[in-house]
Amino acid sequence: MYLRPAAVPLAAVTVTPEEDAARRIIQAAIARKHELFRRVHDYRYGAYVKFVVRDLTKPPDSAASVLLITETRTAAYWSSPTLSQETILVRRQSRNLRARRTW
Repeated sequence: MYLRPAAVPLAAVTVTPEEDAARRIIQAAIARKHELFRRVHDYRYGAYVKFVVRDLTKPPDSAASVLLITETRTAAYWSSPTLSQETILVRRQSRNLRARRTW
């Protein structure tokens, strides 16, 4: 059996752009974000962070799996365009981690 190429005439196809609802929503969200950033001149916030390091070779419900724990509560301030400050209000850490102060 042999195959021979054969030209098959096709009708012309016209492609026109169609508005994509998802693209319109994303563009509107990005524009809103930029508008909000233009209006925000400064803000303050507080944060609480708990950091736990575990030994994954030990059972997760075992206290022996905990290698260290730190807890920190901070307050932060930002002012447009580049002024910022973060203050550590409270820090606790497990005894096996040395306290360290960096500037």
